[in-house]
Amino acid sequence: MNVIDCQIVETRELRAMARHMDKLQGKVERLERDRAVLFWMFVIASMALGYVLANVPV
Repeated sequence: MNVIDCQIVETRELRAMARHMDKLQGKVERLERDRAVLFWMFVIASMALGYVLANVPV
């Protein structure tokens, strides 16, 4: 059986951890927004390239 050590977490450590988690969550949200923007930029650029290539006279 494993022995579990219990530690008392100080309020200041808990607040510091909460701030750190909030900062990481903000970074995740920003990356999700950036990913969505880049996806739609790729879709629009692909459609524009397809349109240009389809209208090239042979």
